[in-house]
Amino acid sequence: MVVRWAWEFGDGSMPVDGYAEATHAYAAGGDYLVALTVTDDRGVRGTYSEIVHVEVPAFVDPSWRLYLDGTPRVEGSVGNSAEFVLRQVVVRVCFYDAYGVRLDDVDVEIADLACHERARFVAEVTEFAPLVFLATVEIQSFVAECSVNSRPTREGGRPLV
Repeated sequence: MVVRWAWEFGDGSMPVDGYAEATHAYAAGGDYLVALTVTDDRGVRGTYSEIVHVEVPAFVDPSWRLYLDGTPRVEGSVGNSAEFVLRQVVVRVCFYDAYGVRLDDVDVEIADLACHERARFVAEVTEFAPLVFLATVEIQSFVAECSVNSRPTREGGRPLV
C-alpha cells in the first residue's frame, strides 16, 4: 500500500508531498521534467517521470486601449490560441499616475474561452480616477482542463510521452 507521494515539477519549486494527485502552476511555458516518487508501507520507493510541455495559450490582444474620458477604463480582448477550452482566464489591468506610481489593480475574469475564441473585456478604475495616466494589461492566470486520457496515443492505446 502506498503511504507517501512526492511530486517534483521541474521548475525549481518546492516538492509537494502527501497527495496522489497534485496541481501546479507554472510561471512560463516550456518543457518541464515532472517526477512522482511513491513509497509503500515497507519503505520501497519507485519513481515515474515524464516531460510535460506547458503552453501559455491565453493572450491579450495588443490593440487594447486606455480611455481617460469619464471613468478611466481599459477595453480590449483576450484570446485562446490552444486546442482546448480555457475554463478561466484572469486579465490584470494596472492603473498608474503620470509618475508611474501604481494606483489600482483590476482583475477581470473570463469563463469558458473556447478553442481559438476571443472575448472582450472592460476594466474600470475604482480609486484615484482623476490621477490615472497610464495602464498595463497582462494575463494574471488561466485554468485549462487537461487529462491524461485526452493525450494523443500510439496504436494500441499507449500514450505518446
